[in-house]
Amino acid sequence: MIAGEYPPLQGGLGDYTRQLARALIQRGWRVEVITSAKAGPVQWGEAGEPLVHPGVERWDFSCWRILGRELGRRHPRIVHLQYQTAAYGLHPAIDLFPWWWRRVRREASSRWVVTFHDVRLPYLFPKAAPLRRWATRMLMRHSDMLIVTNREDEQGARGYRPERPIYRIPIGSNIPPAPPPDYRRDEWRRRWGVAPDESLLAYFGFLNASKGGQLLARAVARLRAGGERVKLVMVGGMLGASDPTNSVYAQKVHDLIRQSGLEGAVLWTGFVEAAQVSAHLMAADLCVLPYRDGASLRRGSLIAALAHGLPIVSTQPLVQTPELIDAENIALVPRQDLEALTSRIRELLRDEGARRRLGEGARLVAETLMVGVAKELDQTSGWHTSRPGRLQLPQRVQRSFLREGQFTELGKIGLVIGVSLLLGLALAFLKPPLVLAAALGLLAGLAVLRSTQVSLWAVMGVATLLPFGAIPLYLGFFPTFLDAALLGLFGVWLARVMTHRQEQWVATPLDLPVLSFLLLACASFIAGIAYAPLTRDTLRHFVEVLLAISLFYVVVNTVVERETLRRTVTALILAGTLSALLGAVLYFLPQKTSVSLLSLLRVFHYPAGLGLLRFIEDDPTRPLRAISTSIDPNVLGGLLVLVGALTAPQLFARRPLLPRPLVGVMLATLWLCLFLTFSRGALVGLAAALILQGVLRYRRLLALLALGAMLILAVPLSQTYVVHFIQGLRGQDLATQMRFGEYRDALELISRYPWFGVGFQEAPTIDLYVGVSSVYLLMAENMGLIGLGVFLLSMAIFLAHLWNALREMPRAGEGEAYLLGLGGAIFGALVAGLFDHYFFNLDFPHSVSIFWLYVGLAMAAVRLYREAGSADRR
Repeated sequence: MIAGEYPPLQGGLGDYTRQLARALIQRGWRVEVITSAKAGPVQWGEAGEPLVHPGVERWDFSCWRILGRELGRRHPRIVHLQYQTAAYGLHPAIDLFPWWWRRVRREASSRWVVTFHDVRLPYLFPKAAPLRRWATRMLMRHSDMLIVTNREDEQGARGYRPERPIYRIPIGSNIPPAPPPDYRRDEWRRRWGVAPDESLLAYFGFLNASKGGQLLARAVARLRAGGERVKLVMVGGMLGASDPTNSVYAQKVHDLIRQSGLEGAVLWTGFVEAAQVSAHLMAADLCVLPYRDGASLRRGSLIAALAHGLPIVSTQPLVQTPELIDAENIALVPRQDLEALTSRIRELLRDEGARRRLGEGARLVAETLMVGVAKELDQTSGWHTSRPGRLQLPQRVQRSFLREGQFTELGKIGLVIGVSLLLGLALAFLKPPLVLAAALGLLAGLAVLRSTQVSLWAVMGVATLLPFGAIPLYLGFFPTFLDAALLGLFGVWLARVMTHRQEQWVATPLDLPVLSFLLLACASFIAGIAYAPLTRDTLRHFVEVLLAISLFYVVVNTVVERETLRRTVTALILAGTLSALLGAVLYFLPQKTSVSLLSLLRVFHYPAGLGLLRFIEDDPTRPLRAISTSIDPNVLGGLLVLVGALTAPQLFARRPLLPRPLVGVMLATLWLCLFLTFSRGALVGLAAALILQGVLRYRRLLALLALGAMLILAVPLSQTYVVHFIQGLRGQDLATQMRFGEYRDALELISRYPWFGVGFQEAPTIDLYVGVSSVYLLMAENMGLIGLGVFLLSMAIFLAHLWNALREMPRAGEGEAYLLGLGGAIFGALVAGLFDHYFFNLDFPHSVSIFWLYVGLAMAAVRLYREAGSADRR
């Protein structure tokens, strides 16, 4: 453990560290504490006590050498940092130490746990807040587990948008209700000169500007001036060992007491042992803690008073604290309100029954909080095992190649020889481009396996930019990049769950419907084996679709911070726009050049040659269709529906994710590429999405849409598109007539197998076939009307919750653009699904992945912005 203070130094952080260390030792842990040199000479671990190393003279950057030496000697499994910036001299060195230790010194064998006892930024000098905020974010980013002790610190920590989960574990009392054995309350009061008809108020804790000591002195003066026979005992040391500003404020309180004539009415105990503190608290009639920043469970003094069953008068919390209920377990008054404080104290001094009720309520609250240390133990104890997947070499081998977490000279030579041999073998048996691709793939894979967020970005990038790419490695089949990305994402997420780095399961109203849909798909797949033999490719593609649908759960449980949502949506918009830009550029290049460029992807098992190009009705005499790297123009159109609907609200959002002019250019690129695909279903889907967004919020979007329609009708170059669209509406072109035929055949199949469909293989009879250009009819063919009904129910629940969240949200709020963009995208996809099948098709798992990724992001946005609705209003 690292602690800026430790007994005999005064301070709640040190007392808490000692309690936690004792409890860990009782559970069989070996615990050592590195702390300030002011804590005295080396304290050898007695029975039940940790070994204490008080070796840090100053908590500036010079402490890195001392901490590095101590940690390097011991190689602890866990380094637990007890953090409160005042305990470290307000210096940022301790914030940056985990980064230096893990990234610069390359010491990654220890897991870092940080308990934040106070997340608030101290005042150092003007404009220092950004520096402090950056330092705190660095500490969070380079720790493995973050613990806070109260709700306001939890909110403050989430404001830093950390990559690690945050656990809120209330602390217990550092002062147990255990007075000396000979304690007698009346005698104790008499020793302090408190007469039987006098009331005794108690204040516990250091004196600093945040704790309201001056306000309390004024209240005592008013009470005595009003005829109340009252005295005040100031329990404990008033200055502490950490915050140098305490002495200045304490002097102000002393001066005020002297000026008010309260010298004989205010009693000072000075620093005393825990048993003495307990006796003083139990001797008081009322504890008064008028914090300027409100009552908080971060305050050890408040928790100690609760544990002693004292009636307490304090100030209203800054954030809602359900544990503290006015008039039930605490008396709360407005902050810095002298009149209200004085009146509440007077009222309680005259009502013994009210004091008794408050004391009983306080004791009940304290009993629930006392589980804090035990809970922290449970959270921490699961970390004693080594990292999953870490290869444990024999100790002699480790010492030969590694020392204090760094390579020895022998280790460096061995590493160079090993890498050289691998590279030489690769170049001897493989082509240089494949070696380079493998090296880049390895680096990308390591990046993916570092975090769920990077893994999620990998899935998004592959699904939009390289959807059909396959790894040139034969495993009985060629696995696709999407397979690798999905398996990597699920693997990292499951690893976080199993190592307790994933917070509790995030539940949504769609959990049960989506699970039912998955189970029905599996049931239909198994039942379909009776109609047609199962092939390896069908099984593989079905598993890919199951993973794609299950992506919903991973996204909801991964995107748990607003910053993660912002980054993910931004990445989606950028990747989709890049795909549209590629499609437009390849369209306008000479056809031979486009074919040559796309054929470069043959190494990833993409098709090559002139057959890549797609034309209307596959007739080379008719207009060319844009395909980008999606190969199929309709699949590309489906992608552009989702990305276009997601991007459009950013053009009118109060705080867009990207500069507004850039958003305009990106929207134009998306519209151009969609136009060039000649995908009529995608055009209708995107138009439906934009109309919905315009009707619900952005009226200017309707005007923009009308302007675009007029341009399409007026520009001569677009007349081919207009004619093609009208032919589709009239059913005059070959493609539409073929669709009508598919619809008739699909309805015939569904009428014969209505409930669970025919599965995902071939049709049972030769006069039928599985396949139709409509998501809904295809779903009914594969899974029957029951499967289709569950899907439609899921989408109805999804749209209903999205609508309710949008109604609750203030207009122009931060989350409005996310909800409208994601919800509009899904609505547009559902409309486009009437005319195409790519969002539920074994041949297009990337389209299925993107669809359910959007659904997961939308539900994550609903949860995040419903919880933070009050923050948006503020």
